[in-house]
Amino acid sequence: MSSPLKPYSFLLPRDAFWRESNMMKIPNTNLAEQLGTEKLAARLWRLPPFSANTCLRQVFNDTEEEVLWLFFGAPRHEAGADRSTIYPEDPQQLPAELHDRKWPPA
Repeated sequence: MSSPLKPYSFLLPRDAFWRESNMMKIPNTNLAEQLGTEKLAARLWRLPPFSANTCLRQVFNDTEEEVLWLFFGAPRHEAGADRSTIYPEDPQQLPAELHDRKWPPA
């Protein structure tokens, strides 16, 4: 006998808590935390025109319009982890596609 499906949750963008990232000042919201998930990480990023976020697989917006990026993952929780494995170079370095831009805003 199969168990019934648990109810699902949703979060409207207007109801989400948005904050700027510490280094690059990119608006983002922690979906997993706001929806109460415990085994999956989820974050929505609102990248302004010609901006970039920080991470090993850096995403960026090289257009004149705001874009949304949705990230899912199952993060490792390692106390005192060496950040150089996540940010091998300057975490505020922009990708080549944005070489003539300055970010974050002053």
